Amino acid sequence: MKNTIMLIVLLLISVQVNAGDEVYNTKTTSTTTLVDEYTKHLNLFREEFKSELLKGEFSRIDQKIKGYEGDIAYISSEKGSQYAGNLDIYKTKLKALQQVRQEYISYYKETKTNVVEYTKEQLMEKEKMALEAKEKAILEAKKKAEEIKEKTTQVKEKALEQTKKLSNIELLKQKKAEIIAKHKEQFAKRLEKTIENLNTTQLEKALARTNEMIEKHSSREVVLVQLIALKDLIEEKISATEELDIEAIFKGL
Repeated sequence: MKNTIMLIVLLLISVQVNAGDEVYNTKTTSTTTLVDEYTKHLNLFREEFKSELLKGEFSRIDQKIKGYEGDIAYISSEKGSQYAGNLDIYKTKLKALQQVRQEYISYYKETKTNVVEYTKEQLMEKEKMALEAKEKAILEAKKKAEEIKEKTTQVKEKALEQTKKLSNIELLKQKKAEIIAKHKEQFAKRLEKTIENLNTTQLEKALARTNEMIEKHSSREVVLVQLIALKDLIEEKISATEELDIEAIFKGL
């Protein structure tokens, strides 16, 4: 509350204008006009720069002051002599800007707040925020990396599991093929004379009957492998001449 009152008092006092200042020494503009111009721009500049100056940010007002100083230097030179009639107006605006700046410098001094230190605090706060943002980004990156790692592990595990399944399937196929080959060899010995005497028509009938039995006993693995073995054997014995009695063959199985 004390700081606010002090700022208001300073702003009220600053409205007073030193009429003897060189800024009003002009032959082209009356002192009354310059006083009005000064007061107008003083209030305008206060309003324009209030929010940033309260934060201790002087960069934009300093830039504007330099701009007016450059304009005044140009008008005061021989090159800018054609604008000499505006010199007092520019000086008045510059004086108003400088006054606004000084008011806030005084405000910080009165409240025992050093402008440089305040700016440092702002910088430290920004650095703190930047560090927090960086830490947050690192944590998020780590989290994403962990998620990717976990997904990769899951994919690898699934791939390994699938490989095992395929490997088991291949082993089963290989084992089944060995069993079929064994039965085929046994059938070949038992049916050697019968198979050799089959003609083509009889062979086809035997094959058709075998296929029917394969479909019928598809869920009985032990019987199925024997039927497949028999089928393979029949298909190989294309030159057989006698009809093959499938039921008679399997009576002894």
